[in-house]
Amino acid sequence: EDGDLMVVRRATLQSDWGKPVNLGRALSSHYASCICTDGTTLYFSSTYPGGSGANDIWQVPIRLDGKPVSK
Repeated sequence: EDGDLMVVRRATLQSDWGKPVNLGRALSSHYASCICTDGTTLYFSSTYPGGSGANDIWQVPIRLDGKPVSK
């Protein structure tokens, strides 16, 4: 979907990239996103409910085993 966060993985730096996987509608109101240099955390700006105001900065751990992170 347009504007959804997607993730693409590859096994090594020399491997081909896999197919994009949509992370779902829960994060679809994001405005900007980046992954930290060690690849363990995704940061994004969003109006996602539960923040302190408009366009809060959120962080989500990236699990290397592919399992979802529980709240």
